Amino acid sequence: MYRQQFIRKTSPCFKVRALLAILFLTLVTLSGCVKTLLPSASQTSLNSACQRVVSLSPSITEVLYALDLGDHVAGVTRYCKYPKAAQRKPQVGGYVDPDTEALLRLKPDLVILRGEQIQLSHQLKALGFPLLAVDHQTVPGILASIDAVGQACHRKTQAKQLHQELQQEMDRIASTLKQAATRPTVLVVLDRNVQSEKLKWAFVAGEDGFYNQLVEQAGGRNVLPPHKKGFLQISAEGILRLNPDVIIETTESLGLANTQLTQADQNAMAEAQWRSLPQVSAVKHHRVYHFGQDYMVIPGPRFPQILTQFAQAIHPELHWKHE
Repeated sequence: MYRQQFIRKTSPCFKVRALLAILFLTLVTLSGCVKTLLPSASQTSLNSACQRVVSLSPSITEVLYALDLGDHVAGVTRYCKYPKAAQRKPQVGGYVDPDTEALLRLKPDLVILRGEQIQLSHQLKALGFPLLAVDHQTVPGILASIDAVGQACHRKTQAKQLHQELQQEMDRIASTLKQAATRPTVLVVLDRNVQSEKLKWAFVAGEDGFYNQLVEQAGGRNVLPPHKKGFLQISAEGILRLNPDVIIETTESLGLANTQLTQADQNAMAEAQWRSLPQVSAVKHHRVYHFGQDYMVIPGPRFPQILTQFAQAIHPELHWKHE
């Protein structure tokens, strides 16, 4: 099954993980102004063989390997660390600084990129590269991208199976959440100051996009008001006013992902700085959760793991089956 073969916890180095977090913040913050210009799963002059595919995003690389296309991956970005086999592929730069010369040398018959990469798509199209643009800003977009890649690269059966398995995971979580009596307010933190004893600021997820959708599907409610979109930096005073019931951190700034600490110990260490805000409900009731796994900032086919951890943090009172 997909979860047995592909969903695994990885431990990349802190610097790479931090860069990925910053990269993902940039992608989603920019998405609102570009997503209508390049439709999701749009394609031009696709070669039906898909013998040499270049991925320009870690989430896309994960989709390719999940569809058993690893042998056809000709190149990846420097941020593509999962699965480990992707680290052995030729690199073509990063998201914002791709190396077009390296791309030309690889002679791909398909380049897959994110729908937000508007300027890059124009550049690559002018150079004659066949392109497939996918939407990884939402859960439906991720599922649609699996179907689109399966269609383009003759992996329809694998794509259908993967899609079904991911949907089954979401259905399983939704079934458990039917027992929930409340929808706690949640603050999702992607970064914060860690160089002082007191919390001064935090970058948080607004009322749209990937994390907001996961919070809703996990039985919570984003504590930020609807007009707060994208990713925002808020002060300690702002957090006090919001007063979330639950705080979920996906930051690696604490450097805990590579340790042997239990999840409970990681939560306790993450909560230490939050104690400077004892009036906040989440702090008062010890409902600060820290998740530093690499997939937390990669909106790809491992998103059910994020959803599961969010749901268990938001509703620990429910009976969760641990696989």
